[in-house]
Amino acid sequence: MLLERIVTHITRLNVFYIATLLFVAAFFCYTNTLGNQLFFDDEQFIYNNESVKTFDITEIFSRSLVSGGGKLSNYYRPILFTGFAVEYRVFGDSGFIYHLNSILIHFLGGLLLYLIIKKIFKNNLLALLTSMLFTIHPIQTEAVSYASGRGDPLSFALVMLVIFLSLSNHKKYLVISLISMIFAFLSKELAIITPGFIFLAHLFQEQSFSKSTIKKCVILTAPFLIISIFYFLLRISILNFSNTLNFYNGTNIYTDSLFVRINTFFDLIPTYIQLLIFPKDLFMERDSGITIQTFITFQSAASLFLLVGAGTFAYIKRKTSPTLLFSIIWIIVAFIPTSGIIPINGIFYEHFLYYPSVGFFLLGSTGILFFYNKSRGWMREAIIIFVFLFLIMLSFRTISRNSEWHDPITFYNQTLSYVKSARAYNNLAMAYAEKGSQSQSIDAYKKAIYLSDTYPETHFNLANVYLATGATQSAEKEYRKALIIDPGFYLAYGSLFRLYQASGNQTGKDWVATQLKEIGSKNPVFLQYLHQLQAQ
Repeated sequence: MLLERIVTHITRLNVFYIATLLFVAAFFCYTNTLGNQLFFDDEQFIYNNESVKTFDITEIFSRSLVSGGGKLSNYYRPILFTGFAVEYRVFGDSGFIYHLNSILIHFLGGLLLYLIIKKIFKNNLLALLTSMLFTIHPIQTEAVSYASGRGDPLSFALVMLVIFLSLSNHKKYLVISLISMIFAFLSKELAIITPGFIFLAHLFQEQSFSKSTIKKCVILTAPFLIISIFYFLLRISILNFSNTLNFYNGTNIYTDSLFVRINTFFDLIPTYIQLLIFPKDLFMERDSGITIQTFITFQSAASLFLLVGAGTFAYIKRKTSPTLLFSIIWIIVAFIPTSGIIPINGIFYEHFLYYPSVGFFLLGSTGILFFYNKSRGWMREAIIIFVFLFLIMLSFRTISRNSEWHDPITFYNQTLSYVKSARAYNNLAMAYAEKGSQSQSIDAYKKAIYLSDTYPETHFNLANVYLATGATQSAEKEYRKALIIDPGFYLAYGSLFRLYQASGNQTGKDWVATQLKEIGSKNPVFLQYLHQLQAQ
């Protein structure tokens, strides 16, 4: 009976003690990220992004997020990048501060989630268990352990703040909540679903589904919806950097068909659920192993049936078990940005679950408390022990996963143990090259090319490694292969020109000049580049 008394005591804890519990849990799970390096997208997001390094606020707020890294994208997250710029100005590219702030932001999101659930459902234990699962679950590592993944925790914490303030129904908080929502939009685009969460929270706080209640909730949500619409209009006009409504550079069967995107999403739902229940196999680059589903599969049909069935049951039980319907609607709303309605730049990532996981964890917590309240004696004790052991298991899996994010070589090798990805091999090769392991770098580049010979950068990088080892003929061959793939890849022209100049190969220099002049007839920038090379 001791365990029951402990549970009863927990239900009476005030916010300070709950916050302490969540804080300790967050740092217990994520402290080992503080020594992790910056790599992968951290390069173009942080330490090689000129807008971040120079703290150029004008550039950060007027251009896409990786423009400072010399690339074009349709992402616009100036609040996120302002945070990176402040951190870089004070601490440079030391990973410690970036990971520390990500942990703190993740903790704040979990704490605000606790306050919201408690406010809506008046159940301290339900709120604590849900927020604890959210805080420690290893599925969140892709968003928390990875510095560039901070857009999810930052936007989520701001969205939770918006919901919490809006539930107070005090006009003095309205302006703060609206500003917070704008900040959430400018942290990550998926925060645009915030009005859906606000409407849902108000509807269930009212504990009524009457027409008058729905009308009241619509009115309360209206200011947030108006700002969301205005933000959307800006993103498809002034802030449309690279086709906002299609994050892919090209077209294919996935981007061209809404049915294919939605069907593929439903086909992947069982995998999402499996990762939440048994998060053993966690890795990046999942798209490499995904089959685009052009026809309805057993899994997609079963997922749709499960959703409809669960939704129907939850609606019937909405008065006696409102958390069921709330959870399902939350999951649906949270998955909208990643479901394929808009073709974003990935089909399946673990961080896609950062927002939807709230609904799943609330469902799980509801089920656990249901069986706990129905049980007596040793059964209650068994449930408490099971939950405690499950939380411990999740915590240690999170710690284990964090260690795989420690450095690029460890990370990419771990990824490649699950899926053979050309991008992962290319990045691994770059990491080996930076470390001075040239033979391993060459081997990884060759594997990347074997898997997907469509990127000039891979041949260019391989050529650079060959050049560093003195294999000039192999370097020349790879530079030319890069230009076959992309005749406009000017970096390869520059490297070839310098290679020929160093060896006294006038014929080679003339060939480069001829190619640049031919391209320069359509784009004068290449002629300017040629003049720069000849002036060296």
